[in-house]
Order: sequence, then structure tokens, then C-alpha cells
Amino acid sequence: MTPQHTPAQGEINSRSELTRLLLAIPPGRRGAALLWAVSFRPGDTLDQLFAVGPIRAAFAEFWEARFDQRVPVEELRCLLEPPLPITTGLGIQQVHPDATDRRNQVRSRPACGLPPNEAL
Repeated sequence: MTPQHTPAQGEINSRSELTRLLLAIPPGRRGAALLWAVSFRPGDTLDQLFAVGPIRAAFAEFWEARFDQRVPVEELRCLLEPPLPITTGLGIQQVHPDATDRRNQVRSRPACGLPPNEAL
């Protein structure tokens, strides 16, 4: 059984900012915006970068507060490289900012170097 995580103040603040930014996006587009932000894919236009930049920054702050380390950008790119497993795509499309304690359906891809869900 995974031990219960008690969030630090920095994690709560960064989670609140990420939640605020995601709630500002129409519900049908939140999953795509979140996937675009956390996949850190290169090749975005300047307009796209301005649109996704605040979400990426809030996500990075949340990650660093939660895991006490920098965001593993290359590993996330690898994990979220298309084509995504159907459960991953469905889980991201159903993202709800208030459901931060629910487990998602994303499974680790060992070649990417990310831990399995239980560590997240």
C-alpha cells in the first residue's frame, strides 16, 4: 500500500495555479491542453508557446513541489509520444482539476525512465 502523501504549502499553491489555469479552458479542450503542455513537444509556434507556457510553468512548479526534483522533460516526451495507449488518452481527456487524488490510467513505459503509478 502506498503511504498517504501530505502536500506541502508550495505544492498546494502550485496545484491551485494549475487548477485555475485548467478551469479557464473550456471543458472539452482541457485534456488536449494539458497533454500539449506536459508533453513538452518542441516545434511550437510563438503563439502556441504563449498559450501553453503558463500551463507548463504551473505544471513544472507543481511537479517540483511534489517530487522535489525537476520535471523529467525527456521522459515525459517519451511517455506521451504518439500513438498513446487508449487508456492514457481517455484518462487525459477526462481530466478534472479537482480530482487530483484520483489515480489515472497512465502506466509507465520502462524505456522512458518514469516510475510506475504507485510512485506518483
